[in-house]
Amino acid sequence: LILPMLYIADKEGRKTYLEATPAGKPLYEKWGFRVVDVLEFNLDELTTDQHGLYKVSIMIREPNQKK
Repeated sequence: LILPMLYIADKEGRKTYLEATPAGKPLYEKWGFRVVDVLEFNLDELTTDQHGLYKVSIMIREPNQKK
């Protein structure tokens, strides 16, 4: 679903933004996204069944000028 939206963003010259889980981050990097910030959550404070630090990457992608 994201690739058609990236095509439209490129066509219109728009930046794109997303928040990536650790599992999704490598895929988004392959599509040209770069990390601009990281949100960290202490799972010990939020849940009883998961522990440790969880990081969400805030990512931006510049429009691709190649046609």
